[in-house]
Amino acid sequence: MKFDKEIDLRGKACPLPIALSKVELGKLKSGQTMLVVTDDCSAELDFKAWAQQSNEIFDLLSQEEERVEDHTIQRHVLRKK
Repeated sequence: MKFDKEIDLRGKACPLPIALSKVELGKLKSGQTMLVVTDDCSAELDFKAWAQQSNEIFDLLSQEEERVEDHTIQRHVLRKK
């Protein structure tokens, strides 16, 4: 899948993944997609909660996890409404 924007937020702890994603999402046009890569253990739940609170702003299309050595990489795909 091709994304209009990709941001790598590995190494950023809560609340930075959500805060920085909000800024970048604001730069997108309606219908555009953004991939956010994180390794913060709370990011999966944080993105789900944000999506529920902001369902008029964006859709959370998918979330995937991948175990890499001793930590987990998460990929969150958002589409601006």
